[in-house]
Amino acid sequence: GGLAAIASSCLRLRLVDVSNCRRVSDEGVCCVAALPLLSHLELAGCAGAADSPLLALARREAGRRLAYLGLSSRNGHSAISEEGLVSLAPACASLTHLNLASCSAAVTDRALSAVSAHAPRLRVLD
Repeated sequence: GGLAAIASSCLRLRLVDVSNCRRVSDEGVCCVAALPLLSHLELAGCAGAADSPLLALARREAGRRLAYLGLSSRNGHSAISEEGLVSLAPACASLTHLNLASCSAAVTDRALSAVSAHAPRLRVLD
């Protein structure tokens, strides 16, 4: 798809904002997660973004460089789960801003404890 093509040919991208792009797929976001210089990823309102991209970020070195991650839901129906957020937590060492607005299924005591244990630089939690 389009996002995968951009990720494969624009390896120096540092900021990717695909907020409210309803046709963004997990595959496209997983390709973006592999960008070596990625520091800002905005997925707010992306119906196609679920746990798979979080797992890809957790597995890739790029996830460890993220300073900002936006996962907020437009309509309160987020595909991000508690398990996805817990799986991502170990890759959050550089994260300074995490936006989880309206991600009610993911925002649990367990998930927030995991993030806080692994994100010592976190300054903003929406």
